[in-house]
Amino acid sequence: MHGFPYQDTEYCGMYVLVTTNNNHELAETVSEELAQWIWDNREQSLKLPPSVKETVAEVFEKLDKRGYYESLTLEQRANHKPMIIADIGDNPGGGCTGDTTHLLRELMLQKECKIAFFNIRDEETVNQAIASGVGTTIDVKLGAKFDKERGGDPIVCKAYVKSISDGIETIRGPMAHGITFNLGPSVRLVIGKIDVIVQKGLAQALDDVTGRAHGVIIEEYDIVCVKSSAHFRAFYKEVSDDLFMADSPGLTTADVCVFEHKNLLHPVFPMHDNASYPISS
Repeated sequence: MHGFPYQDTEYCGMYVLVTTNNNHELAETVSEELAQWIWDNREQSLKLPPSVKETVAEVFEKLDKRGYYESLTLEQRANHKPMIIADIGDNPGGGCTGDTTHLLRELMLQKECKIAFFNIRDEETVNQAIASGVGTTIDVKLGAKFDKERGGDPIVCKAYVKSISDGIETIRGPMAHGITFNLGPSVRLVIGKIDVIVQKGLAQALDDVTGRAHGVIIEEYDIVCVKSSAHFRAFYKEVSDDLFMADSPGLTTADVCVFEHKNLLHPVFPMHDNASYPISS
């Protein structure tokens, strides 16, 4: 079963594929039963992940109750685990730009705490930071340079250049384990207490590789943010007990009804109220 709502073709929608041991009649029966079950339970797919604002509010509510890293005792820090926020609406693995600013901007409005943000794709800012050098403070217009419609606005602020890296690091997580990533030159900018990794290359989060290139130890942060929808889980489920999804309005938002489809052959749920099954001829 697979339906890819982000495309705009005649074949957008849910399809059922059944394989049998050369039993065509059984394949037809099972496929029809499964298709009917999908249709009967279609409303379950309408439950959307929380928005950026909702997720950030929930995370800080939990932090207020649990305590922030810098206020913990040495004994408490030994058992500390960061909270993970995945920006699923700007997932480079799904073709996104990796430079939307909705999540970072919302975090900047909250109480200051230790946050690692992996990452923003912004070649212009990387070049600016490299030219200025480690230990300097620069005025940046960070992110939102590719997707003008859904990327938000650039974050205009001062940022401290903490480190510069060639962006070459080896994956330690279970997905693509041992493979060396080259994401191009990257910089670690400090905005308040947020460490933001800004890079020239584009890739979704498989582990903490972009942060490790800059000496970031994720266990010492209250919050770690990544841009990914699913692949991040293989690594981060071993790092944290608290994995949150934030649905920003990027190109991989879970709210597929925001996309315009012009090439469909028939109404498709949930974009159309008059969608039906079996499909009306």
